[in-house]
Amino acid sequence: MWHQGKQYLEFAEWPAADRSLWHAVFTPAADVFDDGGAGGHLAKRTIEQLRYTYGKYLYFLGVKHKALLDRPPTDRFSRLLIKKFVNWQPATCGAMTVSIYLYHLWLALHYLCPRNDWSWLKTIGNRIKAGTRAKAERHHLVTSETLYKLGI
Repeated sequence: MWHQGKQYLEFAEWPAADRSLWHAVFTPAADVFDDGGAGGHLAKRTIEQLRYTYGKYLYFLGVKHKALLDRPPTDRFSRLLIKKFVNWQPATCGAMTVSIYLYHLWLALHYLCPRNDWSWLKTIGNRIKAGTRAKAERHHLVTSETLYKLGI
């Protein structure tokens, strides 16, 4: 279950309650007469990204706070746990990536636990994102458009 090198839990390894809730919320409508889950309208790729990040958070909990995996999802998220999750990310994980993780967690929780106010999570992610520096432009690269203009 806790793989060396892999920093997330596969969906099949999630607690049964999380898998059940995920299916209920992110299953798309079967046809026009079916409502599907609340998040079922999201693009397949978006749902995959949310599932990856949620699995990443579950992995973190399994490594650092295993007892929390037996609790409901709403009991597994706090400012302190998110701070620990952010600090747990490897040094190679940049601030922009971390901010995306937090946005994906916020969006997943928005659908999984809609009665809770998760705005604080989105705010923290936005603060991290605001602290990132824009990548320097790469003026040394020659584009095909430039070559065309030069007749090359």
